[in-house]
Amino acid sequence: MLNNEAKRTNQCTFWFIKIAASFILLLAVFFVMFTHKTFAVSMSPNPVRGVEVPIVVYDDLNSWISATPCVSTNKQPTSPKLVQWIALAGSPAITDFTVKYGQQSVDLGYHSAGVTCYNTRGLRTYYQIVGASSVPAGSSINPVGQNNVLDWWTNYTPGQYRHDATGFTFYPAGGFTVSTTYTITLKVKVYNEWNGTGIICAEPDAARAGLPYDRSSWSKCPTEDIPLSFRVTVDRQPNLNITTDCANQRFNITSSDQDGGPYKVAYGIDSKPLIILPNNFSATPLTVTIPMADKNQHTIKAFTAGKDPSGGAGWWTLKEAVYGPCQPPPTVRCSLINPPDSLEPQSRNVSLKILLTAQNAPTNSINSTNNPLTVRITQGSVLFNATVPYQQSPFGNNPNTSTTDPIVINLPTSITYNDVVIYANMPGPVGVGGARSWYLRNTSCGRIPVREKPYLSFFGGDVCSGGSVKTFVRPDFAGSGSQLATFAAGVITEYASAKLRSGPNYPYRYDGLSFANNTNPPGNFANGICSVDTSIFSPPITARDRDLFAPGSGVYKRDGNLIINTPITITGRKTIYVTGNLIIKANITYAPYTSIAGIPSVTFIVGDGPTANNNNIYIQNNVTQLDGTYMTRRTIYTCAFPDNVNPNNSLTVNIPNRGGLFNNCGQQLTINGALYAENIRWHRSQNSLRNAVLGEHPYAGGVYPKAAEVVIDGPERYLAPPSNNYDVDTIISLPPVL
Repeated sequence: MLNNEAKRTNQCTFWFIKIAASFILLLAVFFVMFTHKTFAVSMSPNPVRGVEVPIVVYDDLNSWISATPCVSTNKQPTSPKLVQWIALAGSPAITDFTVKYGQQSVDLGYHSAGVTCYNTRGLRTYYQIVGASSVPAGSSINPVGQNNVLDWWTNYTPGQYRHDATGFTFYPAGGFTVSTTYTITLKVKVYNEWNGTGIICAEPDAARAGLPYDRSSWSKCPTEDIPLSFRVTVDRQPNLNITTDCANQRFNITSSDQDGGPYKVAYGIDSKPLIILPNNFSATPLTVTIPMADKNQHTIKAFTAGKDPSGGAGWWTLKEAVYGPCQPPPTVRCSLINPPDSLEPQSRNVSLKILLTAQNAPTNSINSTNNPLTVRITQGSVLFNATVPYQQSPFGNNPNTSTTDPIVINLPTSITYNDVVIYANMPGPVGVGGARSWYLRNTSCGRIPVREKPYLSFFGGDVCSGGSVKTFVRPDFAGSGSQLATFAAGVITEYASAKLRSGPNYPYRYDGLSFANNTNPPGNFANGICSVDTSIFSPPITARDRDLFAPGSGVYKRDGNLIINTPITITGRKTIYVTGNLIIKANITYAPYTSIAGIPSVTFIVGDGPTANNNNIYIQNNVTQLDGTYMTRRTIYTCAFPDNVNPNNSLTVNIPNRGGLFNNCGQQLTINGALYAENIRWHRSQNSLRNAVLGEHPYAGGVYPKAAEVVIDGPERYLAPPSNNYDVDTIISLPPVL
């Protein structure tokens, strides 16, 4: 039975823990997720004093053994010597421990240890927390209510120890705010089970067979009040402050401890390891100055050393501050220098030049070995990705620029119709914390659209534009251009004149016969050009409105729209006036001839009617050849879709959009003659610059042009003028010969 000495067990205060290595992880989890489950702590037969039991408990049990020798002849049941105490959960020897200020609860263990001289197998001692008869004012506990068992049954040698514990949680009133000793009086029931034959309540002088052998009978045993104490030290959080000083390139840490210390302070910059300051901080505020290696932005974290619940040193994270940047951050921008307006599909060579602009960048940090420029070209997927060398030296601290050498890139696959995007990446310096910064990170330097580049060619006559001329031409001058001269009231770009010239003599191919009004060559042609006498659009009174395309020559007119639905072969010399729109749905060609007198010609003059939706020339997409001269006071469309002519003589016309041009206007149009108009919409889309052949021409022995529209001014226009104009007997070429 439980003797009275066990009830009066002295409480003691010690700090240490020794747990088998295999249980360390489980105990760590137990501290975090204490679930009030009974935990058994098996004491070794001869426990280490102050390790598995508090020193006072060990001495108490050992004194009982000395006073009550265990002899082998002792066959009478001897009541075990029992000692009880409260310790930190999972740490049976720690009865004096530290918590953080304001902590709301702590997990504890109600421990029992004992020793007996009874050497006949069969004794167990049971005891259970029923509740608490008294706790500090406003406090509470949450007992588990499970049995502690001191098992003397299995492999017990008289004089050896047994130990068990039950967990519970203690909730002090208002949390832990002061260091003090807490006394809790637990209500406990205790009984002994003898050899499976009966239960005896652990009371003084109780008989051996006091109750029937029924484990539920223990509830009939009386409840005992057992006062137990433990000591709690409250560790208050030290004061801590961080101030940054960009002017002197440093930061300051100031700290003091309400508990008087001593303690230590540590700090970390970015992700670098903690640095522990050597100073012993105390109640007196202490300021420590830390120099910084640069003026860039950094994250500073400061910590103070406190005590964790297990008694070891722990770090309390208290403050975090941002240092810098103490100067404007470096900036780098990229752009393309004179990028092409567009690229052709199927292109594989791309020539680019990149401009970088930097500001506030550290000296020699741009385009250095550690900071290379990487260019990535994408078109949905990555087409090119490589490091690009720089033409100029790296940047300094002042705003500066640098450009790459032209980058000629052979793409692994031909590009498609998606836009090409040029991205740049350039790493910046590595920060104090080891993190890599970036001057450019997937930064777009420019976007180049991918387009077909159809072109047009002129042969046998001059070109005159009342505005500017801008077409497509290759660097080798193959593509758009004229065999002879081109005049423009504006500028001429991406267009070659004298395109069939070669050799060292003037006029040179490309701009030798270009006359524009820009300030730089080709040009400086400051005269008014291309004026048209509008009276020519009015038909003479003698013009006939019948038999327009009958054999023979004459002057004809058509009031309203003229629609040509079937191919026409021109014989004779005709001038045809149209007051509406001219809609051409089939080819118009000259009949063969064998003499000058037999040379046919036709001139369409469109423009004497109302101007709204009238006086245009629409050439349908299926038309491939037009012979003659075509004049209008409005617009010529080289690829249109006239839908229908309404009864009121108005017209609905479908002008294709950009996508429709490539889908519906892919046939080449050849015009053997001339076009005159206020506007000409060159809408044919056959071929592209990549198909052009340098020196191509429509004459015998040449490669026929791949241009979308080919205009050839031939002898019919000046040897066989319209019937109402002059006749030509002879032609003499005079200087200058263009």
